Amino acid sequence: TGLVSPPPARADEALVDAYRKRGLAVNEEAPPVSISGARVRMNEALEAGNYQVALEWAAMVLARYPSHPEFLRAQASILLLMGERDKAIEIYEKAEEIESDPAVQKKLEELQKQAQ
Repeated sequence: TGLVSPPPARADEALVDAYRKRGLAVNEEAPPVSISGARVRMNEALEAGNYQVALEWAAMVLARYPSHPEFLRAQASILLLMGERDKAIEIYEKAEEIESDPAVQKKLEELQKQAQ
């Protein structure tokens, strides 16, 4: 990937602290990344219709914070937009195990009905 990880900013400290306080793993070997900065860039890519770049931004955060529910849900949604339904379901389910979200539950039910 040609993307350069935005360095963590002060605003990220609270996000990382909250993530760690939930007992979620941090991959210290992955490069530091600004969660807030990557979120902005991921959303910009989505708005531009560049799903591959948006997926790369999500992957960058997930490399360091592999259980980040917001980025797992984003990754699943992007994969769904790209037609990767089975992989999207798998990642949505992983996100649900970490943090349940009513909208994701509803989406999973819809996708599972379509699969029948």
